[in-house]
Formats: sequence, structure tokens, C-alpha cells
Amino acid sequence: MEPKLINCRVCGNPVSEYAPTCPTCGDPVAYRFGHAPKPASKNSSRGLLWWIGLIVVLFVLWSCVRSVGRIDDYSQTPAAAASSEAARAAPSYSLHVVNTACTREGAYARGAVTVINSGSITMPFAKAFFQFTDGAGNVVGTEDSYFSPNDIPPGSTASADVYARGISNAEKCRLSTVQDGDGNAASLN
Repeated sequence: MEPKLINCRVCGNPVSEYAPTCPTCGDPVAYRFGHAPKPASKNSSRGLLWWIGLIVVLFVLWSCVRSVGRIDDYSQTPAAAASSEAARAAPSYSLHVVNTACTREGAYARGAVTVINSGSITMPFAKAFFQFTDGAGNVVGTEDSYFSPNDIPPGSTASADVYARGISNAEKCRLSTVQDGDGNAASLN
């Protein structure tokens, strides 16, 4: 059956009865003759969803493969892990204590220390720890403070002032240890 030409009811120009609209004026034609385009079937929307799902699954698999590759790069046998731990042994710092002083300043007890780095490596984020004691030698407080400068290069001098607030019975203090930022203690001489 051949499509027949009809005249557009708005502009009068010839139009196929199967054309959705008049090419001249845009008036809907096919709807009047029951030739409207069919809506998309459910099968075509299912197909689109299937493709989107496939793309998502492939992306997730690709991401997993990439991350597994990264994990394998860091995994070690127990023997390799033990040797790498040994390689990361704590650094050995050596500090010469030039002087220490303990004073009372009102409600504060103050410990002061000056050191020289007599070792061969820089001590980063160096911190002094003092114990404050009463007349009988009992520890009444422990405080700490960073050195100035924080990092002590070999051959350099640094000092720290450690304040203990509210320790009214502190009569003495002593430098108990010096540590780097990771808690590694230095040998003091």
C-alpha cells in the first residue's frame, strides 16, 4: 500500500500521510491517520540498561586489577619483612651535655639543659625530659620540652627550658632523657 499525499490542514501543502509533521508548517499529520511513531519498546530500554551495567562491571574489574597490582608491589615474604625491619633500626644519636640547671620561679620549677650533638647524624625534633624531685628524692613531676633549634645537626649546640607548673615542693631536677620525634633516645655523656 502506497502512502497517499494529503493536503496539510494548516498550510495546504501536500504531505505524506505517514509524515509525523508537515515539512512546511510543522503541523502534526501522522497522528490524525493513526500513523504516529511507536514508542520505544521495553526491549530497547532493557538493552540500554544491559550495556550500562556491563560498562560498570568492566570498570569495577579494571579498578580491582589495578589495586591488586599495587598491593603485590608492597607484599613481602616474612624473611624480607624481617630484613627490612632490621634495616630500619633506630638511629644512634650521641649528645654531650654541656650543662643543666634547676631553678624555682614562683609556682614553676624550671629545668634547663644545653647539649652539643657529638654524633654524626642530625637529631630531628629533639625533646628534653626532666624529672622533678622533692627534698627526699621522691619524683613529684615529669615534664618535657623541645630543643631550640628543634633539629640538632652534628657539632651544633641546642638548649631547652622545661617548666613544671604547680610543683611547689620540687627542690631538684635531673635530665632523664633526650629523644627524637620518633621516641628514639640519645646516649648522653
